[in-house]
Amino acid sequence: ATILMVGLVLVLYRLPSLKSENQIESFVSREAAFVFNNLILLGATFAVLWGTLLPLISEGFTGQEIAVGPPFFNRVNLPIGLALLALMGIGPVIAWRRASKRNLKKNFVWPLGVGVLTAAALWIAGARHGMALLTFGISAFVMTIIVVEFWKGTRARARIEGEGVAKAFYHLTARNRRRWGGYIVHVGVVLIFTAFAAAPWYGEFLQTLEPGETMVAESPLGHTYEMTYEGMSTNVRDPDKNLQWQAVALVSVRRDGEPLGTFTTEKRRYIRPEAQIVTEVGIKQFPMEDLYIILADADLERILQGDAGGQAVTFNVLVKPLIAWIWAGGLILTFGSLISMWPSAERVKTPSSSRGRAGATGAEPLPAGD
Repeated sequence: ATILMVGLVLVLYRLPSLKSENQIESFVSREAAFVFNNLILLGATFAVLWGTLLPLISEGFTGQEIAVGPPFFNRVNLPIGLALLALMGIGPVIAWRRASKRNLKKNFVWPLGVGVLTAAALWIAGARHGMALLTFGISAFVMTIIVVEFWKGTRARARIEGEGVAKAFYHLTARNRRRWGGYIVHVGVVLIFTAFAAAPWYGEFLQTLEPGETMVAESPLGHTYEMTYEGMSTNVRDPDKNLQWQAVALVSVRRDGEPLGTFTTEKRRYIRPEAQIVTEVGIKQFPMEDLYIILADADLERILQGDAGGQAVTFNVLVKPLIAWIWAGGLILTFGSLISMWPSAERVKTPSSSRGRAGATGAEPLPAGD
């Protein structure tokens, strides 16, 4: 609270110096997009700060602490995040000072059409989650703008310099790293937003199996997973691994009839710290979805004793689409940031080159030290 108050006082004190010399001529301009971007970030900061401090403020004034959990932050920050995502596409291509109808039509008609068609196609396919559809539509809008900008820049350089597409693309990015590196960062952000938008379609399946029995999990992308419980293996008291005991479930998996192999999911109890039980998850990753097999429940006492009649276990199986896109988006974001921050080579004038130019113009170069 002290830091907040001191910061507010300093901002108010310096407010006259913060006033811009120029005025925004139109809200439909690149300058306005920058201002909106900053205001949205400020709003997100305030929302997180308010949600964090509200329990303390409530307890201080009323004696009762109000619980503020993830639903509050998700509900508040989701529209803020979508607004920022849209501005990622609008800001870099909208005109300075005042955007004309021609500028808006040239830069936004096709991307907007792609975004609408993407959301409509998902709706026709059966998707009904409104915010997810909006996120997919905005993501397609922004990605189309980025692709078009890269294509126009690469094509223009290839035509002017007579270079191939790959070479022109490289030189285009190298000549203006901050701009094109920023676009690459935006690609990573779009992939992350798209992956988050797939959360409503996560599939979860819970079933108790005896050895030899099979459960089926349907992927939202149309794949079918068959998981056969093969049995348990145990390991009791292994000080070298800090294990008090270990119970491992063996599961053979098939995807659309094709075998993927045998996966393990287990529960471990460590010697130190006391009574700490950890669940290890069996994971299979694909470019479009991930499969998680979790040993949710079992009669561990009977299993560790080797009781053949107590081998039934409960599996929790999760199928989550686009998880790999989060990792890919993070890597692309990092790569784009490095490109943007990488220093550009600058030409340095040497004395010899200066004398050479002086001689070429008929001027006498000055002696060294004059």
